[in-house]
Formats: sequence, structure tokens, C-alpha cells
Amino acid sequence: MVTLEIPAPEFVKRFQAGEIPNNAHVTVTYEPMTHSDVSVSSSEIWDDETPLSDEELEAERRLFEKFEEGVNANRRASGMRTL
Repeated sequence: MVTLEIPAPEFVKRFQAGEIPNNAHVTVTYEPMTHSDVSVSSSEIWDDETPLSDEELEAERRLFEKFEEGVNANRRASGMRTL
């Protein structure tokens, strides 16, 4: 077994590049972000000018259905009524 202790940004890069072995034990370290570390405008997040394609809409619908299934499963497990 390989043990790695690496900062979160490096882990993401190495994981995406396939450099992290499947059997690795990884401890990811990170520095808490402050408000000044984040500079994303709302227009970058919510771009209402570009409509979603049919494929993107279908993917969003499936994602929401999975979310709703999870919520309902948690509610059933705790004895609450489902949506």
C-alpha cells in the first residue's frame, strides 16, 4: 500500500492525471479558503444567455431525479413522509 500526504490542489491534479494508484492511502491536506481567495462573478456561474442543449437538460433532469430519490430514501429511513 502506498501512503501519500499531499495538498488538495496537487491531489486533484494528480488524480485527474491518473497518477494516484487505486490502492493508495491518501491524506489530503488543505488550507481553509477566505473570501478573498474566491473571485467568481455571478455571471460566470449563472450564464442565462446560453441555453442548455437537450443533452444538458436531460443530464440535469437525471441528476435532480437521483437527488430526489436520495432525499426520499433518507426520509423513509428516518420515518418521514416522502415527497
